[in-house]
Amino acid sequence: MKETPKIRRQEGFSLTEVLVVVFIILVLASFAGPKVGTWMDNFNLSSDARKIRSALQLARMKAIKERGKTYIVHHGSPWPENLCSSYRSDKSWLVFWDKNDD
Repeated sequence: MKETPKIRRQEGFSLTEVLVVVFIILVLASFAGPKVGTWMDNFNLSSDARKIRSALQLARMKAIKERGKTYIVHHGSPWPENLCSSYRSDKSWLVFWDKNDD
């Protein structure tokens, strides 16, 4: 009696199937890439605006409390921080007031 060959079940994916899926993902990502970059730029802009607003609110509160002038400068600016009382509202803006009006 002749033995019939058994059909082997396929396990996993073929290389062609994997390459087709990777290609489709790359095509979709190429369309989404510029949109994500624009979204990140808008997000960073709104984040910077919130930081400036926070520094302005802090300067206003300090001006009322100290009954004097307050100033806001960017943290990277060359300013003699040891000549005035200061408070950092965040890492990019410095709010300070002059103790002796000089």
